[in-house]
Amino acid sequence: MIMSEYKSPRKLSISGVLALFALSISVNAEPQVINQMRAVVNGEPVTQLEVDAAVSSQIQVYVMERQGKVTKTQLKKEISSMEERALEDLIDRKLIPVSYTHLRAHETEADL
Repeated sequence: MIMSEYKSPRKLSISGVLALFALSISVNAEPQVINQMRAVVNGEPVTQLEVDAAVSSQIQVYVMERQGKVTKTQLKKEISSMEERALEDLIDRKLIPVSYTHLRAHETEADL
């Protein structure tokens, strides 16, 4: 037998286990929402991806400040709170230009 043709039984078993693991995940996996709409402001959606982007660095800072010593329950609670604040902030950001435009329209009418 030529050495380059020899396949280690260990390599085969690891690749077999990985294949079975991947198959079991795909068979048992529940459908997952990738980008859920969290709100609609004047016809413009605010998506979960926008909320996630707004809180990602906050989560990292939160965990680093606690040197990784945070329970899953605490982390879930804090992330939920961060997400709610981020959602409110994103909604406000979409409302401010509309409010400004509305105010400017009334100022122009009053000036005439």
